[in-house]
Amino acid sequence: MRIGLSFPSVIPLTASTPAIVLPEASQKAEVSEQSTSSGDSAAALALSELKNLTKLQLQAASYAKRVSREYCLIARCLIGGKERERLEQSAKMQFYLDSGNKTLIAEANEWAAVNPGCLPFSLELAFQEGET
Repeated sequence: MRIGLSFPSVIPLTASTPAIVLPEASQKAEVSEQSTSSGDSAAALALSELKNLTKLQLQAASYAKRVSREYCLIARCLIGGKERERLEQSAKMQFYLDSGNKTLIAEANEWAAVNPGCLPFSLELAFQEGET
């Protein structure tokens, strides 16, 4: 059963769609551009720091997953659940320590205080723990 709505099946590529910009939106964009270009360097620096922090956090997560895959390949075993989470968290915190970012180093040190003996982390140490 078809509903009474019909839509064109093909939209011509040559059809242009006019851009509709509301006056409030264009004014907000102008104000935003003016405040950024007026030299608000503290906000620009904070934004840059936030971008760098986010980039490092994503890299740390990727690194941690890679380490756990390498561990599984080398050890010829599958790990999952809490053991995988613990391994990935330790690898991520070691990445934070090695990153040189003060915020991430502080976070890693706080985590290490709550989880003694987990840092420093390396695959070699992980294998030694796995053998015992």
